[in-house]
Amino acid sequence: MLKLPKKDPMPINEFARALDKNVATPYRWGSPRGVRGHRLRLTRIGGRTYVYHADWEAFERALNKDQVLEPQDLARTRQHGEDVVDAELDAAGF
Repeated sequence: MLKLPKKDPMPINEFARALDKNVATPYRWGSPRGVRGHRLRLTRIGGRTYVYHADWEAFERALNKDQVLEPQDLARTRQHGEDVVDAELDAAGF
């Protein structure tokens, strides 16, 4: 999880700078397309765009949740990898 200053709300240009990203990137994350079906919530105040720390954490949590494998998935993946290696060794004559 990236550490951002606790400034709330944070202007989008400062937010992008803190993440070492172009300012267009958080706008893209907040677009209807989002990232893997998840959108960063952007807040407009007085014609300016801001990101709340809680919204960033929720977005980051949603993205990372998709990458977590359950223990049974890990076992299945590991077994598949072992099967592939065994087949390749058998084909090579080992």
